[in-house]
Amino acid sequence: GNYYPYLVSVDSLYDSSNKSFEMDKFFSYEDLSSIFQYNINFDTNFEVLSKTSGNRVENFKVGENVYNGVYIRSLLGLRSTDFVFNKSEVGVTITTRGYGHGVGLSQYGANGMANNGYSFYDILYHYYPNVEIVHL
Repeated sequence: GNYYPYLVSVDSLYDSSNKSFEMDKFFSYEDLSSIFQYNINFDTNFEVLSKTSGNRVENFKVGENVYNGVYIRSLLGLRSTDFVFNKSEVGVTITTRGYGHGVGLSQYGANGMANNGYSFYDILYHYYPNVEIVHL
């Protein structure tokens, strides 16, 4: 919840080349009802109400209830708050993109940059803009 000017979302072009960038997780309606503690079924509405500046889910509506995206991630054990709910007759498949909170250094992105000739300075300045790296 604190603001640090160097912790911002930046494009991470090499993340999507990782085979685990997109992951699906399935929940039956019975599972979701148990987790949320009220009846969830095919007719339940799932809606993204707002997104963060990094394009991740900020507020999400399940039925008539509104939840913070970070809470949904934690509650359902998702890999990130960049998620989409896809309903079927028997449950919901949630597709997440990426892994983590979406700010700071991406290990996959940094590795991709390094493999493409970027120096460690380039990588650090990319993932932590507005910082100064000095020798002590």
